[in-house]
Amino acid sequence: MTIAETPSATTSAEAADSEPREQPYPEPQQSNAEKLAEWAVNSITELRWGVTVNLGDYESARLEATALVSLGQDPSSILALLQTWVSEHSPPTRNQWEDMIAQKHQLEAKLQDLNRQVRWSQEQWDAVRRFLLENNLPLPARVIDDLPF
Repeated sequence: MTIAETPSATTSAEAADSEPREQPYPEPQQSNAEKLAEWAVNSITELRWGVTVNLGDYESARLEATALVSLGQDPSSILALLQTWVSEHSPPTRNQWEDMIAQKHQLEAKLQDLNRQVRWSQEQWDAVRRFLLENNLPLPARVIDDLPF
């Protein structure tokens, strides 16, 4: 009977120390964000942005803008331009209408208050003027020129 000599087996700890391990997955050369940005620049040829506005009474309006993207152009900047254009040209929403109407009422109330103040000031000036004229006192020349009425 012959016995073949074989090299002794090493333990797994010894093998780990002696042989470099291969990474199961190679490190990516690009991050996902970089891949996505590269894909967008090379693949997106058209962008569309729109908004649908509830006008109330079961009515709505839709405004949409489309732009062609040239090869190598950044779609993000074009999308920002589309969003700005649509927001500037879209009809006001129901909430915006309500806000504008409320603002209109506030401005009208301020105008009425200012008109009351002007009328009161004019009445006061007329009373002072009558007093001065009845008592033969001169009217101040500068005050007369400065008054808006």
